[in-house]
Amino acid sequence: MPKRESIIQSAILQVLAMCRIFAWRQNTGGSTFKGKNKNYHVTFSFPGMSDIVAFYRRRVWFLEVKNEKGKQNENQERFQSICEENGIDYHVVRSPEQAMEALEAMSETDKALERLAAYHEQAAKDIDMLGPEQADKHSEWARIIRSMLPDKNAPRPIFRGKHS
Repeated sequence: MPKRESIIQSAILQVLAMCRIFAWRQNTGGSTFKGKNKNYHVTFSFPGMSDIVAFYRRRVWFLEVKNEKGKQNENQERFQSICEENGIDYHVVRSPEQAMEALEAMSETDKALERLAAYHEQAAKDIDMLGPEQADKHSEWARIIRSMLPDKNAPRPIFRGKHS
């Protein structure tokens, strides 16, 4: 029998908390409350929203949790497309280990961006080999890339177990 997704979600939230990553379970759906004269319906989130939302190094991060046999429905696929079209990190995960792998992949992306920004900064400094116009372009590229990187003073996650 496959594990219930709620058990996997709880395990992922515990691992993220141990890594000092701010995350929560995002409930979707709604509830109806009786008032004196009428009933009130409150909607939570919207259809397709991911199961877990996390903040990691100045980024929002969406995790859709599925068990080993689970598949995304149409609304979840639509939400994933919206995230991807807007450059937002979205991952479908089936275990805490997969969530940590996704987190590590984000860190590798940050390292690659850091190297690219350093290249452009160095190119801007090599004004002797470049004209002022090219140096300005490289400086602007470096500024744009640096703005995509997380704050260096932001707390970094603590990886435990095989992720240390």
